[in-house]
Amino acid sequence: MNFERIRYETTDDIARVTLLHDQSDMRLVKELAHVCRHLEDENPCSVVVFQGSNGQFNRGINFAEFKPDTPMDIHGFNKWKK
Repeated sequence: MNFERIRYETTDDIARVTLLHDQSDMRLVKELAHVCRHLEDENPCSVVVFQGSNGQFNRGINFAEFKPDTPMDIHGFNKWKK
């Protein structure tokens, strides 16, 4: 799997997901959703490790891509709401 915002690798029964950017945007959310579906449906790993890169995990949502004149993909974010 090739992604722009995350790196996904599996070694033995450990899956590792590395966030390559320090802020979340819709592309990152969609890539995480894809990896989580894969982990749930296809990967038999026992452990999943989520980590950041460059010494930082995540600073939150980058609101720069959310403009008042464009519709927001709220369904992408609602998936992670619990």
